[in-house]
Amino acid sequence: MESMDSIIKFNHVSFKYNSDEPFALNDVSL
Repeated sequence: MESMDSIIKFNHVSFKYNSDEPFALNDVSL
């Protein structure tokens, strides 16, 4: 379960970075 959550979080952060969203840094902190 933990690994899956990490993958989902990683994909979310990658999507934010690809979208060049300023909130990406906030997601990395979380």
